[in-house]
Amino acid sequence: DPLKATATVQLRRKSRLLSPKVLNAPVVAQFEALNSLGERYADSLFFNTASDGIIQFVPHNYGLVGKGSIRFAVDFSSSLAQLEQKIPRESLAPLQAALEKSGIDFPYSLKSPFATKKIVADIREYEYTGALRNTKEALSAFLDLYDSRGVSISPLALVQEETSELFDEVRLKAPGSHLVLRGKAGVVDETRIGEQSVVVVTGSVHLWDMEKNVLLSETLEVEAVAFAPLAEDAKKKAFSRFGQISSSLLLPAFF
Repeated sequence: DPLKATATVQLRRKSRLLSPKVLNAPVVAQFEALNSLGERYADSLFFNTASDGIIQFVPHNYGLVGKGSIRFAVDFSSSLAQLEQKIPRESLAPLQAALEKSGIDFPYSLKSPFATKKIVADIREYEYTGALRNTKEALSAFLDLYDSRGVSISPLALVQEETSELFDEVRLKAPGSHLVLRGKAGVVDETRIGEQSVVVVTGSVHLWDMEKNVLLSETLEVEAVAFAPLAEDAKKKAFSRFGQISSSLLLPAFF
């Protein structure tokens, strides 16, 4: 299913449908994912075809990029490592090049079940003194990840703290909303180290289902650290990093 990035992969000795299955073979799935700061990296999952010659791929890494391709190939790494002890590496290069071309690619484009739902969000930012800031670095970074995944979330200024009052506020300001994300983050430490200001921000984000009146997920406490020559720049970077980390932690609730 390309909308969920799930797949059943059969390994056969030849390309014909009735060719014998290859049992107990190591298979590697290679793909791109995003870390907690939204940076891409290459990831892999390893499988074994066991007694039925089949593997079931499910993207347990919720950082899987929203649109991409998963490459499935037989994992020859251990065999090549043994050959390298007996054959010069330069002599193995043609074989390695041929093996790298032997896999198959599975294109996918993830779609969240909430992609067509109305979702609103607010993350309030606070100074060390407890004063409310007028910046939205955390919210902006938070929304960027979901926008890249095809989930549209609208920013909405929210002031209520109690759950029932928060729901009433959302219904008044954004009728028809299905989900609401509500978060708070504040500066808990500011220090100067040499020429750099170091800022620590902590907070959490909660995801509520407005229709069912239930808490779907929460980040628990998130800590983000950033530094910059100017204190205000360090704060903005720390709040932005908080938003990036929080957004990645809540991805499993959306996909």
